[in-house]
Amino acid sequence: MKQLLYIACLCLSLSGSAQEFSAKIIGSSHIEIGEQISVEILFRSPVEAGLPEFPELKNGQAISQEIELVSISQPDIKQDAAITEIKQVAYITFWDSGSFVVPGFSAFYDGDSIYTNSLSVQVAGIDVNTDDKPKDIYKIYDADWSLWDQFNYWFNHYWYWLLIVGLIILLALKLPDWLRSSAGKTIKSERLPTIPFVNQRLEEIKTAEVWKKGEHKRYYSELTETIWLYLEEHLNVSTLDQTSDQIMDNLSSVKLEPSLKQKLRELLKTADMVKFAKSKPDPKTNETMWYYAKDFVEGSQNHELEKK
Repeated sequence: MKQLLYIACLCLSLSGSAQEFSAKIIGSSHIEIGEQISVEILFRSPVEAGLPEFPELKNGQAISQEIELVSISQPDIKQDAAITEIKQVAYITFWDSGSFVVPGFSAFYDGDSIYTNSLSVQVAGIDVNTDDKPKDIYKIYDADWSLWDQFNYWFNHYWYWLLIVGLIILLALKLPDWLRSSAGKTIKSERLPTIPFVNQRLEEIKTAEVWKKGEHKRYYSELTETIWLYLEEHLNVSTLDQTSDQIMDNLSSVKLEPSLKQKLRELLKTADMVKFAKSKPDPKTNETMWYYAKDFVEGSQNHELEKK
């Protein structure tokens, strides 16, 4: 009877006021320098006693000059009808060898500060033989790379440069055509119909007579560009990126008077000599070429165009 009464009193005492705050190492307390230990921090108390307040601990926080708190988990709180249990796991490392004491962790509970037990840790250093000269861990071998291996490496790491260069080259090749096409569409939408516009341009070229100022290339460029526009829009003959011979071949499918084609051929040939061979025709030739252009436009615009 006395034994039962003693056990009952002990249980009432434990459930009423007992609390536990401890720390223990999970695993071995003997480590090598740079390794970590895992420390389990445990708090137990009766439910009615309330929860403790833990100080804020930050990852990477120095505990002392040689000891560092690498990280600490969030509190894991479990409660049943009688007991509150809180667990945390801290990871601690050491930056020197020797015997160390990890001080107890603290908390504020029931109006007072409480502490866990301290922990003893033995940290082994690294044996260094200062008598030997430094040695490579592994023998150094020359990389046996074929040209194909080098190309694959370069391509895998710098393929975007090839893409950029390719886009730049494509842009450089196509930009003049795009600009010319865009400009042509814009001008066409804002100017007169083809035949009145061509006649107007021919009159402007004749009036300007820039060849008298020594600007032969400009004179023949304006003259041929006007004729190209006429061929493209009125006779449906392609002139874009075409040589003079190719333009005449394209014109062969259009039924025109041979004399008109001959005048156009002479005009294009003379213009090529001026633009590419820096020829400077005499005044009579310059005037004649203008009349050839004018005759070609007037002689072909009223023809009923028939494909052969």
